[in-house]
Amino acid sequence: MKTFLRTTVVGGVFLAVLSLLAPTAYAALPTLKTGDYLQRRFLENQPPGTGRLWVKNSSGQILGSYELWAEVGTPRTMRMTQLCVHDELANGRGVVLRLMVKYGSNSSKDLGYFKGRADCYFGVQVTAPSDIWALDVDHGEDWSGTPYRYAGHYDRFGLWTPTTDLWPSFD
Repeated sequence: MKTFLRTTVVGGVFLAVLSLLAPTAYAALPTLKTGDYLQRRFLENQPPGTGRLWVKNSSGQILGSYELWAEVGTPRTMRMTQLCVHDELANGRGVVLRLMVKYGSNSSKDLGYFKGRADCYFGVQVTAPSDIWALDVDHGEDWSGTPYRYAGHYDRFGLWTPTTDLWPSFD
């Protein structure tokens, strides 16, 4: 009986550790390749980039919008060629975006925080320790002395495949 209990406990511990170390579902997205760029693949003859996308708060209210152009230099290097952030409300709260590349099983590397302004940001680049599989844009705002407060929404851009509904996407 002791052997059975010992085997059961050891097996349970082994499975618990294995489940913690196993790759997450996010890692199932394919890694980005050299030369991939962010585009609206479903629209013919459209310029690269996301087009205008809405920034929302936790209640779903539109705070602003953004347009993003990004490309992959190498599988470990992401370059944001241009980012335009627009504050639609101008109500004393500013629109702030946080860009992060996703790599490994579910690790992130920050490209930085970008606030709405009259002109755009150009040429921001980041290198990750392993191959990048997605770019996340976290929606946020600044108010009450807080330079960035996550607003409860984000956009994820990964590699387009026929089995994913990700769009815009890298291709």
